[in-house]
Amino acid sequence: MKKHTLAVVLIAMVAVLALALLAGCTSKDKNKYGGPSGGGSGGGGGTPAKQDDTKKVAPNAIWNIKGTVKYRDDLGQGIYDNVLLDVDFSKLDGGYPAGRYVGDVYVNSKIDGSEYIKKFSNLVHGLASINFNVEGYGLRDQMPLTVSGLQDFEKGGNPWPTTNDASGKQVSPGKEDYVASTTFTMASKAKGSAGGQGTTGGGSFKLGNISASASGEEDVTLRFIIEPDSVWGDSLYEGTGGTRKVQIFATIAEAGRQTMTFSGEGTLTRQAGGSQNVQDYNSSHEGLNKKYGVDVTN
Repeated sequence: MKKHTLAVVLIAMVAVLALALLAGCTSKDKNKYGGPSGGGSGGGGGTPAKQDDTKKVAPNAIWNIKGTVKYRDDLGQGIYDNVLLDVDFSKLDGGYPAGRYVGDVYVNSKIDGSEYIKKFSNLVHGLASINFNVEGYGLRDQMPLTVSGLQDFEKGGNPWPTTNDASGKQVSPGKEDYVASTTFTMASKAKGSAGGQGTTGGGSFKLGNISASASGEEDVTLRFIIEPDSVWGDSLYEGTGGTRKVQIFATIAEAGRQTMTFSGEGTLTRQAGGSQNVQDYNSSHEGLNKKYGVDVTN
């Protein structure tokens, strides 16, 4: 995704299109969420971040972390990468958010090269228009994620790593917050098409779409900061429903390229647990592959 897959696909297609146009001027014409293995980095305790009254026991629940974050990355020369990150992780039991989750991570990139195309069009005499479409994505499923209280995360001398939001401001979790951090490699696919038409001294021309495709890999780091139990107060022990705010931080890096960092918000929701509810959840909960109509790249 990033520069060597999407932007390069666009630039390569425009270059090929230019040659074709110049030449044309001389003519007339399993249970997905049960039992994850592995885990993200940083602590693995299933203990709550804080429990003031140990006599109280929170009811068993289904936990789901979701979030969609959008970001616009300036690639230079009038080319922009409109990025969408979507995450969906689930844990099917436990009274507290801490524990082992498994889920999907989807990243989509759409190139906006309108400024670049405009500049290019001005250089080709008689070129009336260029149409183009360049898009890429990566999707990993069955991804493990470990959520823990900050104190559990930092056991063994592993402090919460330096984390910046999209504006570059450093963000640190509160001592009662829940956190998670994981780094993985994601394969990506990109494809595009372009065409053009116009009139020169050699006559009118119209070029059908030129297609191109590419693939690549990125190193992705995701970090989550989840509001503490105190947000719910006694309702944590009296009920099973509710929602907490989740801060999401993403870093996407490619060898030899500038790292892209952005952030946004998601939610942690709690639903009633129990075997029947877990069965119903699994039968109704669709993965991000179905949501976006794409295959897993992993």
